[in-house]
Amino acid sequence: MNRFFFSRGRRRIRSYGSLFVASATLFGAALLLPASTADARGAQFLGSVAGSSQTFDIVAIAPTPSGGGYWLLNERGFVFDFGDATNYGGMGSKTITAPVVDLVPTPTGRGYWLIGRDGGVYHFGDAPFRGSMRAKGISAPIVGGASTPTGRGYWLFGRDGGVYNLGDAAWRGSMRAKGTSAPVVGGTATKSGNGYWMTSRDGGVYNLGDAPYYGSMRGKHPKGLIIDIARTPSGKGYWLVSTAGSIYHFGDAKWRGSVGGNLMLSPVASLAANARGGYWFLSRDGAVYTASAEGYFTADPNALSTRLQRMQVDLFIRVNQEREARGLRPLEWDPQLTKLAMSWSNHMGATGSFAHQDFSAIFRNPDYASRYRSLRENIYNGTGDWRSAGAAHVALMNSDPHRKTILTPELTSMGIGVACLGGRLWVTEEFGVWLSNPAPVSRSTPPRDPIVRDQLDGASC
Repeated sequence: MNRFFFSRGRRRIRSYGSLFVASATLFGAALLLPASTADARGAQFLGSVAGSSQTFDIVAIAPTPSGGGYWLLNERGFVFDFGDATNYGGMGSKTITAPVVDLVPTPTGRGYWLIGRDGGVYHFGDAPFRGSMRAKGISAPIVGGASTPTGRGYWLFGRDGGVYNLGDAAWRGSMRAKGTSAPVVGGTATKSGNGYWMTSRDGGVYNLGDAPYYGSMRGKHPKGLIIDIARTPSGKGYWLVSTAGSIYHFGDAKWRGSVGGNLMLSPVASLAANARGGYWFLSRDGAVYTASAEGYFTADPNALSTRLQRMQVDLFIRVNQEREARGLRPLEWDPQLTKLAMSWSNHMGATGSFAHQDFSAIFRNPDYASRYRSLRENIYNGTGDWRSAGAAHVALMNSDPHRKTILTPELTSMGIGVACLGGRLWVTEEFGVWLSNPAPVSRSTPPRDPIVRDQLDGASC
């Protein structure tokens, strides 16, 4: 059964329908404009799969040893190569026992291992197979891996802080027995191969063997959840990246730019350091963001036309067409409300919780209290055939409370957040009335017909 929620100011009204709804595995977000072009002596943008048919489940970016290329990986085992990276094969057309979570290059760059969530290891090019943990059993899912300096072994890092060493990889301890403050999300080895760092979702950093501790974000409230760690080429520092695109630097790691504070098209999935300086980070929809050694930051130009952005625009156009057909003024696109809507759609999709935001808490924020007289919210989720912008719009227009919100005359602006996660389409529509305008008055529910845009088409997950 499809569920819809409607929030009116600070009151909440629930209604339920009987529509079936959508599917996909991307996260939602909004437009990010490029800041500059990357410097050729360090990290540079070399291509991506953003906006293509392969934008699902992108989980890792890994650099070539030269710094002149990188591989992208999706969790089905497809490998995409850019720059001087060579594609040695993948698992996309083969059967895998669990999603793939990481691509670990060999020191030569002429091969790589794909690491499965269940501890499986798949080897390509000159990457030797030194065993896996799939048959031996693991205490928690694997979140990443790292190669030894010789390329004759590798470590696997578990979500519970466990470390599994294979081949000539030396075991330098783990955090499984000691415990971590939050689930581990990534790991990286020291330059010598005699130690490694792991990072947890709250920004904690755990150093073992000869890995020095340079600091962490635990207790400092990073923006978003920490998702990955990458060491500097010197091995004397590391970066952490959050799902929101914020970069945190420690030791000799330099901040060269990020998208923290801006809107991204999708949450960050992976971080990679360039051997010549700078770094890349990858979003779940396959977009690559580049920070050069000189501090130039570049957004992925392909990401400016992703399907999620198209869904946002599609829904916005449909809402205004409904309003204009009834003699109501069109709404203005509101970046602040879009940011709020994006965050909430991603939250619902990540947690599987279908509920409204706390409007009382939102209005305690002066950024909202000083700008808006009132806010209203529609939320939607769906699977199956109801996965398009058109399907979401028709479903909302067929629901009395949601249609009443869309057609409220006093509304002035609108923001839309779209996420495709957990097999569902998640939509949040935020409607605002600017403080300088009169508050909405109580009215009867507008008639359903005619729905001007009644086609179940348009951009979809």
